[in-house]
Amino acid sequence: MALATGFGLNDAVLPIGLVSGLVELAQQQQLDIDKLLRGSRLFYDDLTEPQRCISPAQWLLLIERLCKLHAESDALALLYGQQQALNHHSLVTSLWSSAANLAQALRLAHKSLPLLQPLVLLRVRQRSDELILQLQPSFALGAQQRFVFSAMLSALRTLLRQQLGASLQLHIDLPWAEPRWQPHFHAALGEQLRFDAPCCAIYLKRECLFMPFAEAAPLRRQQLFNQARATLSQWPYRESLQSQLRRLCRRNLNSGVSLEQAASYLQCSPATLKRRLKQDGISFQQLQDAVRREEVLLRLDIYGYSNRQLADCLNISDMHNFRRAFKRWTGVVPSSFR
Repeated sequence: MALATGFGLNDAVLPIGLVSGLVELAQQQQLDIDKLLRGSRLFYDDLTEPQRCISPAQWLLLIERLCKLHAESDALALLYGQQQALNHHSLVTSLWSSAANLAQALRLAHKSLPLLQPLVLLRVRQRSDELILQLQPSFALGAQQRFVFSAMLSALRTLLRQQLGASLQLHIDLPWAEPRWQPHFHAALGEQLRFDAPCCAIYLKRECLFMPFAEAAPLRRQQLFNQARATLSQWPYRESLQSQLRRLCRRNLNSGVSLEQAASYLQCSPATLKRRLKQDGISFQQLQDAVRREEVLLRLDIYGYSNRQLADCLNISDMHNFRRAFKRWTGVVPSSFR
């Protein structure tokens, strides 16, 4: 049986609710909705059609437009995330809130996240007595990655505090430079923030995994899960082509993957794969480098790997070649992150 190739930049697969939330936020800020939607091939009336879907290209364009229409794009992203988390009509957030505890909520999120945000990967890590919720792109988000990640972090923190209490202790790593004006970040994400971090992640105590949720509801959870499963079964795609390739590259980090091997995995020709990726605005080499960068930084920052251990992960025997590759991926030498 052939592996179903994932969706691309121009495939209409994302829920219209993503746009509805952005438009409602723009209305609250008294922004020009016509300017926001112009050129997106979307009309205001489209937002009332629950079965309608949009493409990643349309959604990323709307985020770009929204950021240009408002001077405080970071504040908008954080507010957008909070509103998405508090949306009681959202199937995914309702399913999360009905879970027995965080461990179950994370398992449910893994299965249902495509209904809310199929362009971001939520990876769960454990280190000593810490639980780490790490965000990684499963699709090339470009300049809009900061908005998307900020919104996701804000939504996750809101959901966690909603179920485990406002006094929940956590800290957050942000992979971009510290802004001059920070009150909105502290208001939405708390005081324990680290900017210029190698990874984007939320850190909390491992014991939080099995603390009971305030709104746990077993029967409602099963009903919502069945609804989510039925909805997903109707989707032609569950993940993007880039997500499939990223997973393949992660699994073969040590040996590497050639374009021909990737094409064979997807059961298509190398020429077809190159064409599909070109339509997404990324090459196979760029995608593979992005995965290597993410995996190396994860091991360096979270697990404290030495340069030798990092090089071994990538099957690079010469340390000079490793440092040169690391600088190509990140722009700096490994010691900059230590």
